[in-house]
Amino acid sequence: MQDTLRNKTKDELRDEDAIRADVQFQIDHLLQNFNQTAELSAAIEFAYFPLPAAGEIQKVSGTNEKDNQETRRAEYGTKEDYQSLLTLKTSDYASMSVADFNAKLLVWANEDFSRAERIDADMLCNDFQVSLSEEELNFIRLTVFLSGTENGEFVQSNYTGDPVADPIYQKSLPQKENTSDEKSPLWCDFGYRFSYHIANQETLTVGERDRCIGGMITAVEKFWNDTTLDDLLAMTKDDVISHLNSLAAEYSTSDIVITISTEQVHFDHTDEMFINDLRK
Repeated sequence: MQDTLRNKTKDELRDEDAIRADVQFQIDHLLQNFNQTAELSAAIEFAYFPLPAAGEIQKVSGTNEKDNQETRRAEYGTKEDYQSLLTLKTSDYASMSVADFNAKLLVWANEDFSRAERIDADMLCNDFQVSLSEEELNFIRLTVFLSGTENGEFVQSNYTGDPVADPIYQKSLPQKENTSDEKSPLWCDFGYRFSYHIANQETLTVGERDRCIGGMITAVEKFWNDTTLDDLLAMTKDDVISHLNSLAAEYSTSDIVITISTEQVHFDHTDEMFINDLRK
């Protein structure tokens, strides 16, 4: 699905009807090649928010915060769901090897897929009916998330026979904008993606992995939050990629190496000519 959008021009990304038709064609093709049975079926739904025209700020329809949340795909996680998952948060989990912790998480997930699906839906929507401490949330959002992603690659490798792929993390950060002048709004969008390679899951600890990957994620968010819109408007995509590569080097070690997917870095802002005209 990423390949469908990767090589589109900005004008093509603004043509919502054409993109929707193209994506639907890809979905139909995928499902035709999916071996569906009475026991296993698949459906794909999607939403597309077109790239805004130059000088236009992209808005998500609806003003209620709930309208902007992901569509929930499962029921809410129950108190019992979270209690069962948090049994993995032992006093020594951070000193466990990644291999050992991932194996425990895989056993937990295989015991009750629906339980894991409900918690995933809570996390995706950032919407809970169970009270959790910041420490518990961080454990689930970082430790469990990373191990779950790694387990997904492990299971996929066992299914296909291909080597285990490096885990991938990607995120789009909230748009920065200045609408003080409605006729001349300023905006900047940013999203990024990186993979990481673990040299040996038997020797790398969960704590060290979380420190490196969690540190990288936090550093990128700090860069976005602390950089003013004016400074961002003066930057190019290459400037941003260079900074991301510096952070990746800072949070990599001999045991875990972070690699920025440069082709998947999205950095776009108000048209440069428009900005220059304003500054004149």
